[in-house]
Amino acid sequence: MALRSDRAPPGALMSRQRARRARQEPCGPIAPTEASPGTPLAERTVKSARRVLEVLELFAERRGPLTVGEVAVALAYPQSSASVLLQSLVALGYLVHDRGQRTFLPTLRVAFLGDWLEGKEVATDAIARLMRRLHGATGETIILGQRQGVHVLYIRILEAANPVRFVLHRGMRRPIHQAATGVALLAGLPDREILAILRRCNAEARDPAQRVKAAALMAAIAQCRRDGYAMSEGSVTPGAGVIAMALPGLEPVPATALGIGAPVERLKPHADAIAARLRAEIARWQAEG
Repeated sequence: MALRSDRAPPGALMSRQRARRARQEPCGPIAPTEASPGTPLAERTVKSARRVLEVLELFAERRGPLTVGEVAVALAYPQSSASVLLQSLVALGYLVHDRGQRTFLPTLRVAFLGDWLEGKEVATDAIARLMRRLHGATGETIILGQRQGVHVLYIRILEAANPVRFVLHRGMRRPIHQAATGVALLAGLPDREILAILRRCNAEARDPAQRVKAAALMAAIAQCRRDGYAMSEGSVTPGAGVIAMALPGLEPVPATALGIGAPVERLKPHADAIAARLRAEIARWQAEG
């Protein structure tokens, strides 16, 4: 998360244009398809791309979590290939892995892939309306975050309309114990589980400055449980703040939280009012079913 003004310097604009062209232009030879051009269209596919879609369609058919073995058997893949593919989709934020049950399940990021189709009702429509209402009411950045192991994955972002705002992108991950959305999600867990997650976070942190003491995290958890919301003040990005609450009742979807982000100087003086608006809109979303 980074602060940004409406106008970027010409050099920055040029670099973004070059980056965009680089993403659009091939960097080398295009990977061959599995069949010659004379074969039916359905068979002229890149193997890896077809397998990704087959996996997602299998989840749509089964409507529940699946193990590596179940995916391999259902799609006639080698188990090692199925494992690598599923772990890749976890890393990209399209699946979540339950280590205890050894199962995989799509995240809301998969559902949101089609939310741009005008007039199409999707399962995420109520959440999308909730986010748009908050965006219109506050003018600030609206963040939908989902737990992914010891991180929070940002699966949907509505960028602020204000002149000074945050630069956020879908797919960004933040340490769960540092982000306000993560603290809001942790607050619903037993203390013992929270401390186990913190130990893992601290063990994996490359930068010692990212390690958090248990007392500090549990104080933030206690405050979240008392106030009904979590608030960060520059814990991930200097000058950036987020007020967040967990979204209840989304099982079996992984734990999800909604946050409102803004410069701390703009967020902190109105924290109670912003939290009240967030709470009211979540209650309205629940009532809509």
